Amino acid sequence: MEQEKIDIDLTQIEIPGIGKLSAEQLSMLSEYMQFLTDNGPANQTTKEFGLELLECAKRDLTASKLLFSTDKPNSIYHLEQSVEKTAKAYGLAMNIVKINELGGKKGISHVAPRIFVRLLKKKISVSFTQLMKSFALESNIDPDVKTFEKLIENKPAKIAKMSGDEIKQLLELNKKIGIKLDEKKQEAIKKVLEFLSQLPRKYTKQYNNQKISQKVEQTLSNISSFLCIFILSVITYPHFAYTRYPGGKIEPKDYTETNGIVKMHNEICDALEKSMKDLEIFLQD
Repeated sequence: MEQEKIDIDLTQIEIPGIGKLSAEQLSMLSEYMQFLTDNGPANQTTKEFGLELLECAKRDLTASKLLFSTDKPNSIYHLEQSVEKTAKAYGLAMNIVKINELGGKKGISHVAPRIFVRLLKKKISVSFTQLMKSFALESNIDPDVKTFEKLIENKPAKIAKMSGDEIKQLLELNKKIGIKLDEKKQEAIKKVLEFLSQLPRKYTKQYNNQKISQKVEQTLSNISSFLCIFILSVITYPHFAYTRYPGGKIEPKDYTETNGIVKMHNEICDALEKSMKDLEIFLQD
């Protein structure tokens, strides 16, 4: 027998943690929470493959750290590979891509931001840029998905030449949202539980407080991790080729202490490790 459905308007909940949220902000967060609830690994094979990708990503991250002091081009190459594999694992976990879509010219290949372009083309995207700006956070990301897609596909050198300060600004954007969401996580959980307690029991009997608390906490972590992996994929993807082959617009010899991604290597590693942990929990759920 099909379960009776109910539309819950989360805009009625006052979730603290980022000051007083507007109906628009809550609506966007609600939409993302619903997306996380409705989407997950399509099957056990996909889940296992995603976890295997994450293990490979961890090894690449370890290699990047070990090589950083002696071989910066290869260090950055392995950093790109770690982000790419993490992004692909995320894409599988969220049913954005299938395993057979990860490679090939028409697939994701080594352009990890394509995963997020696909997501941004869905209704859910309405958009993370608007959400960031509604939190009064600086963002130079173009809200037009087609413009962003053209930049990713046609201007890899422009992205690869980002300065350390530009990369730092992008990482700070993610950190601000993460901190604000984390500051009053428990209070947010309390408000959600209070709201759900007002609903008829038949709609909530399959959930206990612990399960709801875990879901809210995981959702808040995933919002931050989504943004982090998205940003890191944009920062790193062009370096797949530039770190390995001479004769391009950027060459292996250009990866010196003055290079933007080299300057921010350690900060990128730290951000990536946290997102990996969040994604691993999500895949194992």
